[in-house]
Amino acid sequence: PGGAPDGAVTPEHRVTLAEVAAATEEAERRLGAVDEALRRVLAERDAGDRGGKSVVHRTP
Repeated sequence: PGGAPDGAVTPEHRVTLAEVAAATEEAERRLGAVDEALRRVLAERDAGDRGGKSVVHRTP
């Protein structure tokens, strides 16, 4: 009844290989930025948990 929602791919919508490649590159760039931000947050949290001291893990 109202058609497809905005952004939906319909049978009438053709996507070129260049568009797919560009979208893939953009997604990879964004995921890389999120991954780096998460890595920084976790490193800061770990440093705070240890009071900035290094932890040496010993095995029995």
